[in-house]
Amino acid sequence: MLYSNANLDAGQWELWEYNFASGEKKFLYAWRTQVAISKDGQQIAFQQLSLTNRDDIGIWIMNNDYSNPHRVLPGGLYPSFSPGGDRLAVMGNMEIYIVNSDSSGLRFLGPGEYPAWSPTDNRIAFRNCFGGDCGIWITDADAGGRTRLTTGGSDGQPAWSPNGQKITFISEEEGNFEIYVMNADGSGRKRLTNRPASDGLPVWSPDGNWIAWRSDDGGSWGIWVMRPDGSNQRRLFDAPVLPVWFFEKMAWRQ
Repeated sequence: MLYSNANLDAGQWELWEYNFASGEKKFLYAWRTQVAISKDGQQIAFQQLSLTNRDDIGIWIMNNDYSNPHRVLPGGLYPSFSPGGDRLAVMGNMEIYIVNSDSSGLRFLGPGEYPAWSPTDNRIAFRNCFGGDCGIWITDADAGGRTRLTTGGSDGQPAWSPNGQKITFISEEEGNFEIYVMNADGSGRKRLTNRPASDGLPVWSPDGNWIAWRSDDGGSWGIWVMRPDGSNQRRLFDAPVLPVWFFEKMAWRQ
């Protein structure tokens, strides 16, 4: 798993790797965050930050062995790969854009946040408020149009199951952020976490058998895992965050 970790002493985000088999955590890079992995596992997209060089800032892609990093866009947040790995959905200024992985073909898709491209087709889930109708929506990356899946004003951070049949998301409808799951058509909504803490940034394992997420349960931030039905919840390790954590998603690979 790749995840963002806050170095509180340095005041910076860092990209780390966690090995589920060994339990080892490994520091990779400073100022690389918001990671996404292509469906075939061969590409990693991330947001590059910099305090000294504007030419470093933006959305980048590198190989799965961390070689050949190259900038795709000079800005943007929250990258998400298309199923073929040849395109990215990104957000910026409350808008969603599509761009080819070679930096060509940038185009505006529509207003929204937290784009999540289905691993099986052209559907992109996202959060937005159209005419005050807030919630999770779905659009087609090429054909456009939109379908509303949820009606919660705080619903966000959608994440697809590997088979494209389920979507996890967060909602603050009961007083604090919790993790929910629903069918990809918006039916079957179910709450998965229930604790007096902030729970967010869910991500599915590649085999669909686990969901990882961040939580500050117990007063400190960490990364947790559970089954897709909400059972077997447990904390894996501490993972501090900076105050702005809503876009620091993780990516799980084989």
